[in-house]
Amino acid sequence: MNWEVSFLMFLQAHQSPFMNSCMIFFTHLGNYGLIWIFIGILLCIRPKYRRYGIALLIAIGSTALIGNFIIKPIAMRPRPCTDFPNIPLLISRPTSYSFPSSHAATSFAAVVVLWRLNKPFGFAAGIIAVLIALSRMYLFVHYPTDILGGLLLGFFCALLTLHFLKLSPKNSSLTK
Repeated sequence: MNWEVSFLMFLQAHQSPFMNSCMIFFTHLGNYGLIWIFIGILLCIRPKYRRYGIALLIAIGSTALIGNFIIKPIAMRPRPCTDFPNIPLLISRPTSYSFPSSHAATSFAAVVVLWRLNKPFGFAAGIIAVLIALSRMYLFVHYPTDILGGLLLGFFCALLTLHFLKLSPKNSSLTK
């Protein structure tokens, strides 16, 4: 077995009812990027944060589109639960390809935008993003490199979005 499979099998061997509940919660929190969409909408409501809300929504939207409709169909990487169908799943079996992880991609795109807006918000978002990403491996639906690919895609799309919208820490009223 390669290192990725060994790591996933280690996680499978060390599951517990408490961790199962936590990981299911965090994976659902990241479903469809809804937590990040909700935060983006909240930011859009207040005029002084609107540009960051728009940036957040553009960053996660472009990340999801590129990941799901361009990269996944090209990479066509099966999920670990497809490669090892005898491992029982705690969530419904995803039907899309594995690389890159959309949960990780949208989460880390959100982290970059929220960090640019306000470092403490970004730090809190980073903790949530890491837990969402970890949940995907714990639940046996992504390999570690799927998570890494999602992280890189999310960072890249968020940085491009911030660049094109000309948003910097100096533009943020929360960082003053």
